[in-house]
Amino acid sequence: MERKLSLLLNRPLTDDDKKQLLISRKIAKSDEEATILAYKILDETKPTTQAYYNAEDLHTMLIYELQKSEEIGNANYVFSTTEQKIKNNISGIFNMTSIESVRRELNPQSNLRRSYILLDRMYATNGGEASSIFHWSFPNNSTVSNNSVNVSLPIQNIVGMKIYEFGLRINNIASDILVHNDRIFTFAIDELNTQSFIGPENRRFHFVGISGGYNAASEYTYARTNGDATMILFEKKHKVSTASLYNRVCNSNNNDGIFTFREPIEFYNNNISLSIAKPFQPYVLDQMTFTATVVVSGTYISSFTLPSGSNIPQEQTTTADISSPYTCQRVYISGFNTDDASDMNAVNIINRKEGFYYSVSSETITIDYSRTDKILEPGLTLPTWASIAGTPGSTVKVSFELRRFVIPIELIYRI
Repeated sequence: MERKLSLLLNRPLTDDDKKQLLISRKIAKSDEEATILAYKILDETKPTTQAYYNAEDLHTMLIYELQKSEEIGNANYVFSTTEQKIKNNISGIFNMTSIESVRRELNPQSNLRRSYILLDRMYATNGGEASSIFHWSFPNNSTVSNNSVNVSLPIQNIVGMKIYEFGLRINNIASDILVHNDRIFTFAIDELNTQSFIGPENRRFHFVGISGGYNAASEYTYARTNGDATMILFEKKHKVSTASLYNRVCNSNNNDGIFTFREPIEFYNNNISLSIAKPFQPYVLDQMTFTATVVVSGTYISSFTLPSGSNIPQEQTTTADISSPYTCQRVYISGFNTDDASDMNAVNIINRKEGFYYSVSSETITIDYSRTDKILEPGLTLPTWASIAGTPGSTVKVSFELRRFVIPIELIYRI
């Protein structure tokens, strides 16, 4: 092998040449293939001797070139044949012919990507209504529009979901005692319920939360004796409180809030829906948005009266005091307007998306500007009735933060 390699290189072999020949022999199937492989590697650089450049005549130069062309051709044939054999072997096993395809086959995790959505009741198409199912549009892109849930990049083959921690207010129902099965809540993404848990009455769901309410009488029960709105917090760490209920839906006892599909779901739907049950019967959340009458009195534009009998959310501030007005949460006003364009500054402040702190007495809510000033942008002037040039509209929409939920969900999909 050394003699043939020396002839091919047209120079004596160096120690490095001999080392390369030994390496090539370990790779190649025969001495001939090893010699050609070593020659191809060593000949990629210019010859270390001047034999080629000092050729005595044209005849010698032509012989060198012919030898070089012939051997390179043989080497290329060996390599192309070997490459084709590898491709044929891959194809025979996986029916694939690229390294990328093999990587995906041998390492399935490399095919997975994650995208994230946020289900906000405030922007559901029916978010203001009393309902057990809430709907959003799902354009499957990052273009935000009214009532849309968006992702940064389009997704298709969904193989799993993970629900993150969130809070949910249960309803203002007197003597609502969460005990036994009444402590169980189930949640489903309805468009993906072809693969799900299947409960009684064909209730399909993906996530389960078990409330961990507590009071002095029972470790497992928390009784509400009047119309307070108690928070159920679906979180990873289970907590206990005499003023709140906490659910365990995201911890290790519930698979860390992960639901895995047996087969990928090709999601082409233009909508996405969340349904809530307790445990298998639909659980209708209280109305969040009301139509209110604008009260034109006082100094500031601040009061709005809801229809008589409206189920306005209240907070239980202490165990003994369940009738105190809720004064530390926000309310959102929308649809306030006048018939004079010069009033736009006041209109924009009342309709501000950040909302206001408020107090409530009977069916009338009043913006609490003494607290709201902490969230107003510097330089804003509080709108007064005296500053309004036009006639205000008679009604607005009022939405209560207390009834709002925001649920983050991770979608796991395959590329």
